[in-house]
Amino acid sequence: MTLEQKQEMLNKLEEAIYSGVMEIEFSDRKIKYRSVKDMKSLIKTLKNELNPLQKKSNTIVPTYKKGL
Repeated sequence: MTLEQKQEMLNKLEEAIYSGVMEIEFSDRKIKYRSVKDMKSLIKTLKNELNPLQKKSNTIVPTYKKGL
């Protein structure tokens, strides 16, 4: 899949989520997703593939215990 195709799929997925649609038409086929969770997972994957050098934020939250 080319970068252009990945970008097109990303755009269509985001548009579908915002409009509440679970099915998108891509190139020569229709794709029906089972859940929004699946769609969001694919969006995350596509964004990582399109921007591999994008800085990922690693937030560390410390926790403390009294030790009693």
